Amino acid sequence: MSEPHRYSFDITDAVQGWLDGDYEQDKGIVFKALDSVENGTSYNWKTMGSYNRASYKPTISVTYSEWVTGISISPTSATISVGTTRTLTATVLPAFANNQSVSWTSSNSTVASVSETGVVTGVGPGVATISCISNDSGVRATCTITVTPISYTTMTDGSVYGGTLSIGKHFWFQFTPPETGYYMFMSSSLNATDVRGYLFNGSSELISNDDGAGNFQFKICYKLIAGTTYRLRVQGYSTSTTG
Repeated sequence: MSEPHRYSFDITDAVQGWLDGDYEQDKGIVFKALDSVENGTSYNWKTMGSYNRASYKPTISVTYSEWVTGISISPTSATISVGTTRTLTATVLPAFANNQSVSWTSSNSTVASVSETGVVTGVGPGVATISCISNDSGVRATCTITVTPISYTTMTDGSVYGGTLSIGKHFWFQFTPPETGYYMFMSSSLNATDVRGYLFNGSSELISNDDGAGNFQFKICYKLIAGTTYRLRVQGYSTSTTG
């Protein structure tokens, strides 16, 4: 258990004097009366024990604010790939600090960005430092984020590809159509794992779908231009979301 806080108060301005004597109502510290209480008449002071004059008894109002002394982040380091996210958790110390709000910053937003709630997104390959800063005292903690390049599987027309997905996990594919026309991409799953698909041209998302193939599987049909390389992101999704 931590040591209790001790405070001193200067009440000189509120004290009129001291009346010696035994334990009687009008003995001890004499407090000044406010004009609003007796308008400066003969009752211009009373002791703590004065009866019939409760308004003379002093009160002390203390506004206490416990400063933030430390912050910890979990995890303190992580590796993600471009386009994926990782949520960081901040713990403010002490737990009973009045202002526990924090701000998040990234040392290099071209590598990793961070939201106001600590969600880090991989933007480009490299290393970035994510800082969590107390809005109360300015103390901070950091997490080192390493962002790796996307690893692509090259697709060919009419081929089938397999893999195991869970919520948040994803695979990247790239496809260069031999002819201009409409192409279809879709998923299937024996255990009804929800899968969402996203089709990109460069960094621009062209279309996405969640349940178009039924049974929580995506289906995308889109007109592609011959010779252009497109990217397909296949992600484990949530069965509670459709679209």
